[in-house]
Parts: sequence; structure tokens; C-alpha cells
Amino acid sequence: METFQRTHARLLAGRLREPPRRIIAVFGPRQTGKTTLVRQALDATDRPTKRIDIDVAGAGGAPLADQAVSLRLPGRVDAQWLVDTWEEARGEARSSPDGLVLALDEIQRIAGWSETLKGLWDADRASDCPMHVIILGSAPLLMQSGLTESLAGRFETIRVNHWSFAEMSAAFDFDLPAYLYFGGYPGAARYVGDETRWRDYVLGAL
Repeated sequence: METFQRTHARLLAGRLREPPRRIIAVFGPRQTGKTTLVRQALDATDRPTKRIDIDVAGAGGAPLADQAVSLRLPGRVDAQWLVDTWEEARGEARSSPDGLVLALDEIQRIAGWSETLKGLWDADRASDCPMHVIILGSAPLLMQSGLTESLAGRFETIRVNHWSFAEMSAAFDFDLPAYLYFGGYPGAARYVGDETRWRDYVLGAL
């Protein structure tokens, strides 16, 4: 699946070639390939990148980043952690001739995330900071609420839904009966040969 690229990845890569005018919000159901397509888009850009998995950071583990950096890991990931992380990335963006791309995965885990982002983003636009920001989330209702209530006019969305039959066929050689039965979840496709394991994965992960 890592080698298969959805059109969403190419769309995102194109956005990163433009000046940073809006926050890019990538959201949709769990296990539909959001993180993978963002990694693919980051790999395709010439800009320095930093991707942080908030689930991992919030559990006290090392944040996943595409660039080796030192980040403060608090006991919990909250709005102040977001401000500190953003300011560190902002400094790197200003010191780089190509700016920076900051990607925050599972942003909805942070209470009050949208209000905090609004202030940070508005300050960056006022100072013309060369930092692109991508936010990812797997809770569409929470994401949509935060975006429309606090960030109106400051974001554009890339909605990542279940994979189509054509995508599952190209990536996993699904025929139509397999697609109708197993659905468009790429993460579960590896288990279709063992239906019990596939069912356990779907119930546990989705």
C-alpha cells in the first residue's frame, strides 16, 4: 500500500508548492490512509518537513517527526504544548530559505485546538511566516466543528474517504465481490485471507 498513491497525495503535494495561504485540513474515517498520503506528499516536497503524531506524544512517547529534532515532551499534550511546538517550528521556518511544512496528526486530541490554531495562524500571516501547516484528524464531526467555528476562511480541506473499488482493485487486486464484502479499508486488506483475523482487526481498529 505504501507504493500506491491516491490522488489526494498529489493534490496535497501541489498545495505545498504554493505559498502558505491557508491551513490544510486532511480528515476522514480511521484507517483510510490519511497519514500515508501525507507522508507521500511530504516526501515529494523540497521543503523541510516536520510531522508530529499527537497520539504518540500525548502518551509520553517520542513524537514521530520526519526531521530529527528535539521536542519538549510534557506529561500531557495541551494547548500550551501546541503553542510551544508551533513556535519552535516557526523559528525553523524563518531560518530556512525554503520555509517549513508542519504536519500535526490527530489534532482533535488537543482540547481547544481550533482556537489556539487561529491565534497562531493569524500571527503567522501578519508576519508572512513561510510555514505550511497540515492538520490531520480521524474524528470528522469534531474536526468539522472546530474548523467551521474558529477557523472559517483560514483553511481548505482534503477529505479522505473509504477507498473506491478502482483503488482497492489497483492496490490489492480486489475483484468486485471482494470489495463488496470486505469494503474499502486498505489497512484491513492484508487480512482478507484469514476472515477471523480480518474481522478482529475491523472490530478493534475501526
